[in-house]
Amino acid sequence: MATRPWPGLGGNSVHTFDGKDYLVFHAYEAADHGLQKLKIAEIQWDAARWPEVDAKALDEYRSVLIGKSWDQLEAEAPTGAITHGQDVKPGK
Repeated sequence: MATRPWPGLGGNSVHTFDGKDYLVFHAYEAADHGLQKLKIAEIQWDAARWPEVDAKALDEYRSVLIGKSWDQLEAEAPTGAITHGQDVKPGK
């Protein structure tokens, strides 16, 4: 079910709410620098009672990117600031 915009699906669990079954899992949103997102997709059952999840469920909700990207924040960091938790930009 992984797609180019949503690679790396995993951590699956199934839950039932109000008589409907849902697959709860994480996926990495390529448009948001690969940040992990929680996804919830309704499960349908075929005639043989095998579970099916429509891949379109991945695109039913896309997070709204707010604020600045990591690249923007890094570019604006003052000299001598620690970035990426390890790298140090030398002072001028």
